[in-house]
Amino acid sequence: MNHLISSHTDYSDQVFKAAYLENSKLVASEFYDCTFSHCSLVENIIQGCKFINYVFRECDLSLLQVPESSFSSTRFVDSKVLGVNWAQADWPTTGLGKPLKFQRSAISHSTFIGLKLKGIQIKDCVALEVDFREADLSQADF
Repeated sequence: MNHLISSHTDYSDQVFKAAYLENSKLVASEFYDCTFSHCSLVENIIQGCKFINYVFRECDLSLLQVPESSFSSTRFVDSKVLGVNWAQADWPTTGLGKPLKFQRSAISHSTFIGLKLKGIQIKDCVALEVDFREADLSQADF
């Protein structure tokens, strides 16, 4: 793991720029009001982490694994978020809380099966073979 980002650590109001963390594992860290910019997290495992009011900007998150991680008010802008199984994440049973936003990103081959995605925003994205079976997409903006 890169010296800038460690497991079991809380981060607030930080910008992580040009971090290259491919094939790594990040466990039980919390990120509040932070940004990843121009980062590569290809094939990372992010387990039991919390992302609140977070932005991934111009990042490559292809094949990211998100077991037991939570995302509230998280935005993905100009990023590759390919092949992610979002059903692995820890979602509140009442829904997302604050919705996810994908803007000008590639989210192809991802899975949102059975999730409550009320208010999710997917704008100007490439979304080929994305699985939304049994998902609640009420108030979604595509």
